[in-house]
Amino acid sequence: MEFMLMELIVMAVFGGIVAAIAHSRGRSPIGWFFIGLFAGCIGLILVLVLPDLNLEEERRSKLATENKRLKEQIRKERQVADQRHSETIGRLGAHDAVLGLDTSPTSGDAPPELPTERAGSTIDPDSRWHYAASEAEGTQGPVPFSKLVALWSEGALDGNSLVWSQGMDDWSRIEDLPDVEGELRRG
Repeated sequence: MEFMLMELIVMAVFGGIVAAIAHSRGRSPIGWFFIGLFAGCIGLILVLVLPDLNLEEERRSKLATENKRLKEQIRKERQVADQRHSETIGRLGAHDAVLGLDTSPTSGDAPPELPTERAGSTIDPDSRWHYAASEAEGTQGPVPFSKLVALWSEGALDGNSLVWSQGMDDWSRIEDLPDVEGELRRG
């Protein structure tokens, strides 16, 4: 009898200790009292191993506050960016009006089409050029650029043909001079 009483007191002490620890960790003290009462040391180990719900709630609260602050900051920054965008659009509209241009987007978000040809040639048609269609033929020239265009059209010149004009450092292959090759292709 005395042994049972002693065992009941020990069980109650474990139940009380487990309930107190559970309460300090944000858990139900009544439920944990019964766990401590019947499980003893195992109940004590369980309540110590489980995460502290009070700390978890504190972390969630801090995260919610930080998220709210960041959302408000983003909202304010978006307002400032929208205002700056509106001011920029206004200034561009004023510049367009002064210059007599329309740089507003055409339709939707698609950029305007690029022109297929440049407005003007970058090479003077009267400029004087020397050429070598092949090493066997040697060099020819000086001839106007228009003659190079004619030779290109006839197939006498190709990308591997060498050309030179005043202002160039040395002879170059036509394919290494994109402006020249582009003008020759346009003919």
